[in-house]
Amino acid sequence: MDNIVLINGTCFHLIDKEIKKLVGLNENIIRIRYNNNIDEILNEASYFSLDNAVKIIIVEAKDLFGKSSDDLDKIVSYLSNYNEFSKLIFIASSADARLKAVKQIKENFKYIDFPKVDYRNVYTYINNYCSEYSYKLDFKIGGYLVNLYGLNLDLIFNELDKLMLYYNKPCTVKYDDAVEIICNVFDDNVFHFTDACINKNMDKALKLYNDLKVYKVEPFFLVIALSKEYRNIFCVKKLVQSHMDIKDIMKELSLQDWQVNKLYEVSYNYSDQELLKNIKILADYDRKLKTGLINKDVAIDCLLLDLFN
Repeated sequence: MDNIVLINGTCFHLIDKEIKKLVGLNENIIRIRYNNNIDEILNEASYFSLDNAVKIIIVEAKDLFGKSSDDLDKIVSYLSNYNEFSKLIFIASSADARLKAVKQIKENFKYIDFPKVDYRNVYTYINNYCSEYSYKLDFKIGGYLVNLYGLNLDLIFNELDKLMLYYNKPCTVKYDDAVEIICNVFDDNVFHFTDACINKNMDKALKLYNDLKVYKVEPFFLVIALSKEYRNIFCVKKLVQSHMDIKDIMKELSLQDWQVNKLYEVSYNYSDQELLKNIKILADYDRKLKTGLINKDVAIDCLLLDLFN
């Protein structure tokens, strides 16, 4: 029975695809964003259309199904006496399977769950997306996309769409073509962000970070990028002080000559103690992000305050 549907997930592409299946050719659609008031949504669902046509109400519910609330209790009441001429489609990002409302929808209606994307299943999502259109990927392409966009499937799928459009017929996508075609804006912004941080330009770093939020960049990757930069600054500083030749430094750290020169210039702005302090701060944030001890939404803002303090 599909009069009530709960979709749990965060990927727009996957959710949109399911909604298109559920909606079909029906044009009697209302979209509502839940704003801590379920009454107007349930009232709308209770009304009959003038022609008795099925009315579809798509509700962006986000955290509604994540914890107990009076609004969830009202949904449970509606489930026992729902309007057959309305279809309610809830889109949630964190549905708790233990809650009564979620259990009842799973048992009596329709529940669609997209497992949380992690480093164990992201490549399955990528390969399945391409397989739907009869494309295959060189094995390195998945890793390249994940390095660029982390676990953000929407951005990854956008790039896969570009690749498939480029080839225009089912085939195996080559790694070199993928690197050539895939947008490098993300890489450029990350580079400028880390550059602003190591040059102690907080205003610019904050502005660039706000730009990166558009790409839903994982804070984890920014922490990795910054950690690498600060470690390289410390290493370049110490190796130059030990009178190592620049070519040997390039080889030792896998850097180009311009990178070595830039990092050595930057090192003048830091004492050894400050560099080690920043490396320790970044390692701490890396641990907190991996263990869920810090909210991802505020992690980088807090990190910048700690680095620039």
